[in-house]
Amino acid sequence: MIVGKESAGKTCLLRRLLKEGISDVSSTDGVDIVVRRCKINIENGKWTIGKRIKDDKFGRIKRAIIAEEKTTMDVTKGQKEFYATHQAFLTSSAVYLVVADMKDDISKQGLSQYFADFQHIGEYVDFWFDSIHCHRTTSKPASNGHFNPPILLVFTGKDKYNKAEFKKREKELNNQIDHVFGFQSKYHHLYNKFYLSNTKDSNEDFEKLQYAIYETARKMDNWGNAFPLKWILLEHLIEINKINGKNFINFPDMSNLAKHPDINILEKEELLLFLRFQHNVGNIIFFENIQDLIILRPQWLADAFRCLVSDKVDYRRLHHLKDWTLFTRQGKMSESLITELFNSKDGCQLSGQKK
Repeated sequence: MIVGKESAGKTCLLRRLLKEGISDVSSTDGVDIVVRRCKINIENGKWTIGKRIKDDKFGRIKRAIIAEEKTTMDVTKGQKEFYATHQAFLTSSAVYLVVADMKDDISKQGLSQYFADFQHIGEYVDFWFDSIHCHRTTSKPASNGHFNPPILLVFTGKDKYNKAEFKKREKELNNQIDHVFGFQSKYHHLYNKFYLSNTKDSNEDFEKLQYAIYETARKMDNWGNAFPLKWILLEHLIEINKINGKNFINFPDMSNLAKHPDINILEKEELLLFLRFQHNVGNIIFFENIQDLIILRPQWLADAFRCLVSDKVDYRRLHHLKDWTLFTRQGKMSESLITELFNSKDGCQLSGQKK
């Protein structure tokens, strides 16, 4: 998952990792869930990348039987209006790339300053470490001294410095990191740091980051875990529902899918285990305290958030001035305002799903 302040180069970083061009990159409005099938050779860490890589269930079952591994990349990126929504998409099973521009200082921000300066909160690396620290898998660091989920800190904009200036700035940033995090436990999430230029560095430079992602992932607790093959079949049914335009499903309907004769998941606890796993790897969004709303397509939720909190809305179209004042001052949204916001962002297909 790629997170960080806006305009730090997250989209360009993703494109370079996947060996795609960056000439047409534009500012991201909100959270994008970009699922790319990437095969990683577990012997040497080499990535096989391609938009057309198929994820057929027969091949996956065959690979599972002969104990091969395959990974997917779920990437999120966002702007300041969406910082409060990010927790819906973060998981404990991801490798996080926290992206910052080399020219920006890493400032220490206390909790009161966070709320006083919320418009700029995402500019602080400290904020992203806090968000990820909420998803730590243990109360104490592992024997290697690290917490999971792991963080790779990526500084962009290296091309703005000559060799001497770069060395000086690198030292300054390293000192700031030590000063900001000090003895704080969230510092243990940091596995490695990288300094890159999205525009000037070669593919080989980004292949080093690819390999670091592989090396980091293989040290996580969930690497190489065995799961029932029938889970692949249930995941396949979920994909069919997504293809057919279904964005969410209730628990009884999911339970009926699981009871398919070829799957035969009959116990609720096993189904919950499957749903937790699917949530952790980013395929769905599932919260156990809202079991009857299983979101099959996370981008659907991101699109709903985009309608409600994006700053790219023509507010002059909003005629519910009293409702709008209530929203901006107290965060309360009337049903009519929700409808208006959906319509103003071409989200009218969401109007029937306001509840």
